[in-house]
Amino acid sequence: MARLTFNGVTKKYGAVTALNHLHLEVSDGELITLLGPSGCGKTTALRVAAGFESVSTGTVTLGDTDITSVAPQNRDMGMVFQSYSLFPHLSVLDNVAFGLQVRKQEKTSREKRANDMLDLVQVGQLAHRFPHQLSGGQQQRVALARALAIAPQVLLLDEPLSALDARVRVEVRDEIRNLQRTTGTTTLFVTHDQEEALAISDRICVMNEGEVHQVGTPREIYMEPATSFVARFVGLSDEVTVNGKKYVVRPEDVHIAPAASLAEAHLATITAVHFGGATTMVEMALQATGGRVRSLVMEANSSMTPGQQVDVAFTRLIPLSR
Repeated sequence: MARLTFNGVTKKYGAVTALNHLHLEVSDGELITLLGPSGCGKTTALRVAAGFESVSTGTVTLGDTDITSVAPQNRDMGMVFQSYSLFPHLSVLDNVAFGLQVRKQEKTSREKRANDMLDLVQVGQLAHRFPHQLSGGQQQRVALARALAIAPQVLLLDEPLSALDARVRVEVRDEIRNLQRTTGTTTLFVTHDQEEALAISDRICVMNEGEVHQVGTPREIYMEPATSFVARFVGLSDEVTVNGKKYVVRPEDVHIAPAASLAEAHLATITAVHFGGATTMVEMALQATGGRVRSLVMEANSSMTPGQQVDVAFTRLIPLSR
């Protein structure tokens, strides 16, 4: 295992700058998620790390070794793609053992390693099936096993859960995190899904338009956003004006009470109520400013109806800095 470092990496495609002086260090054994909207540069950064894209300026190092010009097959990295990319004509076992075969490892040894990896991702019983006989979640587990079989120094994951349904997505997400902790593999994970990033990461690197806006723990990113972009992008939020200043407020920080019952509250009219099982999302229009806010309330306490007037108080406001 080793740390992976981007040292002022810029990547341009003609007049388009996909990465602009990216500085980021993924520590030994750490899982960092690159999070941002489509086109923010996160996948470009991953492909630069893998060696699939050259850099315009800057360097990439693995430990103390400059790997900027090293061919992908010589970087000692495992990669899991969004589309899994399993070989359809090979069994599950042979898919996982493929990288070891390329490295000319002896058959008995590579099959043992492949079986061990399949057991690790809990699909050992599927070793002799073919990819078309597997569910999406099973295919993704096999792809993980294949990437881990070569014992890479760094594991690169390019939106590996995007093709899965919601339940399986959470299951495989948690499995990836458990595997990463078990193996201690330095991992760079790419996603545009905020919930996924918050749940899986040691740290998150929030990107937009090729630049880093903030690097921090999931709690830091959510509770203390460094820029207005991070405040707006990470988590549900609404913009409000209080005493002439603009803020972001999250639904869990919006308190609702009967009209005229709170001191220093904002009078609002409920415009919509969305039942969500354990919780209900209440949408409101602030009467003084016309702004709209949402509040997340426990369903057991929810008797709100559209058209009802209520008092709204903000328990936490996040300033829009820049």
